[in-house]
Amino acid sequence: LANELACWDFFEIMGGSGSIRQWKDAYLAQEDYLHLTKAGYELQGKLLFRALMKGYEDFRLAESR
Repeated sequence: LANELACWDFFEIMGGSGSIRQWKDAYLAQEDYLHLTKAGYELQGKLLFRALMKGYEDFRLAESR
């Protein structure tokens, strides 16, 4: 926040190093261990939306103080 920018680390949110295997086992990643499945991309979108909304709510709460 020192530079007033946001960062959303999907690698960390997925579970970090090696987590793509778990995503593949859960049918959220494809056989290439790189791309997600439709369900995986839908989950990624939902997680990003929740993170954005939480950031917005945190901002609103801070502004109201």
